[in-house]
Amino acid sequence: MATLEIPEIVKFEITANEIIDLAKTISANTKTAKVRNALRLMSRELYRANRELVKGVLAPLCSIATFEEFEIKFDRARTKFVRVYYDARKPMLSEISCQKVSNRLESLKRSQSWKKHLPLVRRSVLHLEILTDQWIADDGALYRADQSMLDSLSRFLEKTAKIKSNNPRKAFRFFDEGIKTVKQEYKALTKLLADMEVLNDQLRS
Repeated sequence: MATLEIPEIVKFEITANEIIDLAKTISANTKTAKVRNALRLMSRELYRANRELVKGVLAPLCSIATFEEFEIKFDRARTKFVRVYYDARKPMLSEISCQKVSNRLESLKRSQSWKKHLPLVRRSVLHLEILTDQWIADDGALYRADQSMLDSLSRFLEKTAKIKSNNPRKAFRFFDEGIKTVKQEYKALTKLLADMEVLNDQLRS
């Protein structure tokens, strides 16, 4: 039975969701321009990188649901993936790691430090500090997660293509079983994009 494990993405989803929840709580309790600007810039980075991953890589693959679609779409979807994969091994998730998000989190943490005495937001501010420290301490983790996921997908699609050259129906069964994990992450990341759009709208108001 084909399996495709990408546990690193789960870690990313949890981290991103935590950031979004914290941003919503903090933005609801302050109209300070500096704070809201830091939140907005950070959210924009998260949204941009996730959109690339979801629409550029996962969507074409996850749209294949039947053997007929597999016959028509697989080669094109794999070609698109390969182009992204070998485009100087361009990082996607890693685009939001390191300095850009770290700087947003640090700026936000500093600007929120004076609110620690307020019961309503104290827990969120402390949680933000923990999350910031973890994110910055683990600098480069998203790059490794990104490359690990792309490498796993590459191996999976390459094996599917080899099977397809001799037995298309067997290849579809292999693909259909293995893509289930990817579809779960695709669904979760699509929801994450929607949440980010809501947050961005709130921060503009």
